[in-house]
Amino acid sequence: IQNLLKRIRQHELILQEFPGWLILVQNDKILLANKKALEELGYDEGEVLGKPFEEFIHQDSLDYVVKVHRKRLMGEIVPKTYDLYLLSKSGQSIPCEARVGKIRYQGRKAFLVSLTPLQQRKEAEQRRIEEEKQRIIYSFSLGVAKELQTSLNLLNNCLHRPDIQTLSHKKFFKQLLGVQKRHEELIDLLKLLEDKQETEKSVVGLPVLIGEALEAAKQISVLPVGADVSVDFETFIRASSLVKVNAHELKTAITHVISNAIEACLPDGKVLITLEETPGFAHIYVQDNGLGISPKDQGKIFEPFFTTKDDHLGLGLTVASAILRRYDGKIELTSRPGHGTFFSLTLPTAKGTPKAKICLLYTSPSPRDLSTSRMPSSA
Repeated sequence: IQNLLKRIRQHELILQEFPGWLILVQNDKILLANKKALEELGYDEGEVLGKPFEEFIHQDSLDYVVKVHRKRLMGEIVPKTYDLYLLSKSGQSIPCEARVGKIRYQGRKAFLVSLTPLQQRKEAEQRRIEEEKQRIIYSFSLGVAKELQTSLNLLNNCLHRPDIQTLSHKKFFKQLLGVQKRHEELIDLLKLLEDKQETEKSVVGLPVLIGEALEAAKQISVLPVGADVSVDFETFIRASSLVKVNAHELKTAITHVISNAIEACLPDGKVLITLEETPGFAHIYVQDNGLGISPKDQGKIFEPFFTTKDDHLGLGLTVASAILRRYDGKIELTSRPGHGTFFSLTLPTAKGTPKAKICLLYTSPSPRDLSTSRMPSSA
């Protein structure tokens, strides 16, 4: 008897510590509900044990659940999993996926109900889809990079011909050098999308890296030809965050995000860059007061080769997202048409990060006059 009781306690301990939702039902009554299920539904153990399981099923799915259970008792074939709505203590309807298994408990027939909130299932499915999409992107980018490398090799052979630099070919030679440079840039950019790329990491300070990225973004941003444009930059540093990354890669990621903001708020606008820190994480915010991104485009903004501009390849934000993920970070956006766009870049901080401090790093205008427009608070 003692051994039997010990085994029962061990089994109950396993059920209690199980990370999912588990409910043990015998004779239609709840004999055990593990901690996770009780916490999420808001009940105390005494409010659940000994009560009919039907009391905790929402009316919208009660008839269906009872019907399936009766068929199961009669030995008929029933779905292994099905959706139902549970009723929390606050009266909230919680959609779940139920998986019911028939077991023996203390020598009698019982049912172990495993429940997964549909929101968690959707999130898990979304993660799986995202991982598969990234795998395809990595494979595709690697293939394109190889093809570009082949054409670059042919171009290099052409550039090394002894007669290519003669006076009659001088203009053509200059054009070929431009094509060569663009090829090299595209290959380097595509290689940054590789998920398992091995890079040298070091602890770097984000304030300096942000400043360098801002200057680089000014250089690569495409300005309208002949337009009188101006952009006002403000950079606030509220932490001296250190991160362990490849400095060149992270600078590239930040550069593309800032460049996107610059081009979004032209011809006149403001870009606000902020660095803040929470325990264990550094947060870089890039905000512009441009026209914003339409809802239909927001879900595509990080996809490769997606762009709304004819003179862009559409890889900048894709590369930025890939680099952030490589260092266990993430990039998110919030945008409303007519009210600008807000990008949030999050990275884990390195050990030994100095305490936060608040300062204005600098206010940097574009080469033309400063814009007097203010950043909308709702951007």
